[in-house]
Amino acid sequence: MERSRRFSTISVNEAEVHGNKIKYIAETEALRRVGKNLHPDDYPCFVLEDTTVYLQDGKTVANLLNAELQGPFVVRGRLVVDGDLSNRLFSKKSNGQYLEVAKCESFSIGDNPVTLWALGQSGWLEIQPSEPYQKVYTNMIEAISIFYFVTDLYEKERRKKKASKYPPLSMDKILLKPCPVSIKSNAQSGLWLADNSTVPMAFCRV
Repeated sequence: MERSRRFSTISVNEAEVHGNKIKYIAETEALRRVGKNLHPDDYPCFVLEDTTVYLQDGKTVANLLNAELQGPFVVRGRLVVDGDLSNRLFSKKSNGQYLEVAKCESFSIGDNPVTLWALGQSGWLEIQPSEPYQKVYTNMIEAISIFYFVTDLYEKERRKKKASKYPPLSMDKILLKPCPVSIKSNAQSGLWLADNSTVPMAFCRV
């Protein structure tokens, strides 16, 4: 059984945000690591408010969707842990403190509503953006929305063609298929496809 650690021994990194210096607790000092044999689908999920994602220099803002290409990234935000996951904390005082994930190399996405998680050593961390990170976050949400739109369109075409004598459309043909009408979502998802535009054209805006 893992022993609880004293809060006073936690290592702290200091960074400047909005012109103010904020002290960040290392993720592995605040939250317990997930088991090596645990499947990623079963990892606990936490929330990071006021989050910004950086390149390894800790200064240049990064797009989390590029984590597997440009990572590892540094993820910083304020930790929020629900009561049923409080046993994952080394100290209850860590809940609500600012946290730093030193090396994030992967992410996960969800739909309804569109959600983005960063992968840490403790589990999945839901990203809720800081004000300076809001523009990048909005672009990521738009990209995720387009991904789900294309996936749904592909599945509908596949099911429709499966029962007919014609072969189903390929993903390439669906991607290049003009949208017959404007598709506008709410501000939360950010998806927008103009009349007769294709998905790649929409991605150019993202």
